[in-house]
Amino acid sequence: MTNTRTISQLFGKSALILTGLFVVAIMNSSVAQISDFQFGEVDFTSSYVERPKLKNGSHFIDAQMDFNAYLQTVEHSGKLISNGREVDFLNEITQEIDKASKKRTVIVKSNVVGTFSSDSTIYITTGLIAQTQNTDQLAFFISREIAANTPSEFWNDQKKNKYIGSSYDDKILALTQRTLSEEIELDKAALDYFEKMNMKKSTLISCLNILKYGHLPYAIRKVPANYFNSDNYYVPERYFEQVHSNNSTIVKSNYNEKLLQRLKSVGFQPGDSAEEHNDQTEDYLALQKASRFSYLDEAIIRGEFEVALYTIFLLESDYNEVEILKHKKVQSWYGFAMREMQITKSMESAYYKNLFSSKILFLQVLRKLPSGAKLTMALQVLYENKDISPETNQLWKNLLFHIKNYSFFDLKEYSSQSYYSVFRNKENLSNDWTGSKYDELEKRNNLTNSDSTKFYLYCIANIVRDSSFWTELNEVQAKHLPSESTFTILPSVSYLKKKRVDNEKSEEKLNQLVKALEEDTAFNVHSSINELENAIRVSVKHCFSEEYGISKYDQSIPFELDFPVNDALSVNSDYIVFPFFQSTVKPRLKPKYFVGLFIAPIPYVVTDFLLTFHQSSYAALIVDAKTSTVVHVEYVNYNEPLTSVNMRERILNSINQTIRVQ
Repeated sequence: MTNTRTISQLFGKSALILTGLFVVAIMNSSVAQISDFQFGEVDFTSSYVERPKLKNGSHFIDAQMDFNAYLQTVEHSGKLISNGREVDFLNEITQEIDKASKKRTVIVKSNVVGTFSSDSTIYITTGLIAQTQNTDQLAFFISREIAANTPSEFWNDQKKNKYIGSSYDDKILALTQRTLSEEIELDKAALDYFEKMNMKKSTLISCLNILKYGHLPYAIRKVPANYFNSDNYYVPERYFEQVHSNNSTIVKSNYNEKLLQRLKSVGFQPGDSAEEHNDQTEDYLALQKASRFSYLDEAIIRGEFEVALYTIFLLESDYNEVEILKHKKVQSWYGFAMREMQITKSMESAYYKNLFSSKILFLQVLRKLPSGAKLTMALQVLYENKDISPETNQLWKNLLFHIKNYSFFDLKEYSSQSYYSVFRNKENLSNDWTGSKYDELEKRNNLTNSDSTKFYLYCIANIVRDSSFWTELNEVQAKHLPSESTFTILPSVSYLKKKRVDNEKSEEKLNQLVKALEEDTAFNVHSSINELENAIRVSVKHCFSEEYGISKYDQSIPFELDFPVNDALSVNSDYIVFPFFQSTVKPRLKPKYFVGLFIAPIPYVVTDFLLTFHQSSYAALIVDAKTSTVVHVEYVNYNEPLTSVNMRERILNSINQTIRVQ
């Protein structure tokens, strides 16, 4: 037997990484509530035997589609695993059961627990494999399909209503259906094999448990009360109150009369032992592990976040894939919070930070490195995450190697000594910042592009202050031979609305606003994001509101964004604009400029709704609403707590004294 294999070897890199598409699918997927996964008896009177019925997007229809039509849908789903050592392992079991069998075995990625077969192929779901405990149980299910006549009588009756839904998993579930009499006949055929191999017949009891409780994760364990919740995350306990047993395996008791009838039909009595062989080869354990991680991925994709979180709890107990599970836990937490509208800023920030640590997003940053914002974004993201994995470290080195291709980041001009001193001087000059000194900074750094380019150079100040960055950069430039680029182009987002403005605000008033932002209206870098947003909301509201005036600080004044924060991003080759706050107290007001307060380094933008902040320093950004271009950027020095009453008054007064809507 081979050694235990990694998840990526079993199911490919898709089992390890998050993608922007995954996130979008999660946010838009239909969600199954925890009631869909309750413990309880299964009604064997239905023709669907013991398998639970999926609720979402499902319905009864007259069966005009035959078995083969559904099978073709699954064949073209892209979720079949038809080769590899794991499939070979299942085929070996098939041949051991019946050397004359011509059927091959394939794996279907689905959390539906079941098997089905065509004339030539046995299909076994990852959901079923995840539930099994040993090779014997796998052999039992495969032996049933070897003996199966296909298609089932269930499918032959074209006039019979069948449970058929619109989703992929609904179709898998439909394919696994057989009549009760067929199920019993297949059980008997499987037991004949077990008797010939001198194996424990009572494996049937365990297998029926898998089918009965297969709509739950593969084990039931006591979850610590504080496992799902922390300072950043909260999931109401009611969503997990059914996970209450200390048993490490699925409960094997309390069979109803229909289940007892099935057991007795194949020669069992209620008192028979459930003891069985524990044949756990390395190949089996590798297949089981990969299936359980696939179970987690499928739960996230389907929006079953309670199931995903509980499955992560089980996987953390059984395996050492800590980093992978950490990202998926944050992803599941965030999906749950978005659905329940209980999201917090800290949760949002943690989610984005972990998401950036996923390899796939780094692969999507750039196909070729452009100038301005995207280069800066790549520098900042990879700088913070370069040590997470060998892959991210390689991407970081590739980025350093290609920096020399960008004239605005000229290494001759930006020597370690001169660049460091520029930013050190910038800090010292923050309270006396004049145009001449601004020009001096531009001249010293050979900045010839727009203010937005300067803004992004300022945003990576924390990197260029790091002497190790320059050391590593020089080493990479001298020695590093980059591998073939695997970057893909980031889709540009252009949600910033371009407005035709008739409002006659003068350039003088814009300059007054800039001057106000330059004043020592300080924020402490440790202040909460919520406090910061509230202060700026009030300030900007007063700037652009005729109705409420600007002389009084009034927290009760209603304020709404003109469009959702998630849609307020604008990306082009040079800058990213996030107009934090725009007053809509009077809809007829059309401000000429958007005012954004950035927490620098830059907000990281990867998809339409992805935004996170690095709390170090702040910059004010003025955007022309008509042309959607940056017209001015200023860093602001912060040396006083935002929570200070004086500080709030100073913020408001500095705006009120300089900008008044006539």
